[in-house]
Amino acid sequence: MSADAERFWAKVDKEAGAQDGTGCWLWSASGRFGLAHGRSSVTLRRFAWAALQEDLGLEPLTQDQILRMSCSRSDCVNPEHMEMASKPLRRPGSTSCARGHAMNEENGYWAKDGTWVCRPCKRDHFRRYRQDPGFLAKQSAASARYIAADPQRAEHKRQRQLQRYRDDPEYRTRIKAAARARRERLKAEADRTKNKKESKGG
Repeated sequence: MSADAERFWAKVDKEAGAQDGTGCWLWSASGRFGLAHGRSSVTLRRFAWAALQEDLGLEPLTQDQILRMSCSRSDCVNPEHMEMASKPLRRPGSTSCARGHAMNEENGYWAKDGTWVCRPCKRDHFRRYRQDPGFLAKQSAASARYIAADPQRAEHKRQRQLQRYRDDPEYRTRIKAAARARRERLKAEADRTKNKKESKGG
């Protein structure tokens, strides 16, 4: 068994499903599974499927396929509860997102739930978040309503994000890069403000 496999199965609770009769193997950590030596990360289902592929006689997965759970548990990694399915498009025959961006490797990727994530749309969303006070206010209000509606759920989400930050090197790198970019942006804004004041004073 590889080092990655040992780390993976150490975080899987097979007894929980035996006790409640569901047969689920529950993932006790959170987020994606970070591979060793800084090698990207994979979804839990794909890793479990690949790890037991030979033992259970499972068919190999292609990039155009996803795994759906027959038990409807998002934290279950029992391959016997997984069903192979084709990745869904936004609509039948669709070749572009709702805003007209082509659905290709350069413009986006398939999320682990099988939905298409458009990079240009995400960039536009974050640009509006940074530059549009009205949009920022709406997002902040929505976040406040989310927390007020269920504080425990919000705290659980925060804990999952922290766990993912610890376990997923790729996610950790993205978060650090975003924080560094934000610091640089704030510093640049502060420098511009300072220069304006100095020019007026001079």
